Amino acid sequence: MSGTREHCGRSRQQAPRCRTVRFGLGESEFADLEAAAARSGLARGAYAAEAALAVARGGITATGNELLRDALADWSDPPGWSAG
Repeated sequence: MSGTREHCGRSRQQAPRCRTVRFGLGESEFADLEAAAARSGLARGAYAAEAALAVARGGITATGNELLRDALADWSDPPGWSAG
């Protein structure tokens, strides 16, 4: 083996994710993230990745200290979508 990884990420993902991003959250921020992820049916990390990518790709715009909260709220409850 040449030292390169032939497979990275979990097999259940459509496209393997080989890069990692880490960030810290306060207790209330973590609770918000955990609740939103549970509502969406995604794991916390998958939910955070999808929310961050939605902002990065311009699907959601927000600025200032409320960036993550707004992104997660918008992504978990988009207009016209019903969980029921």
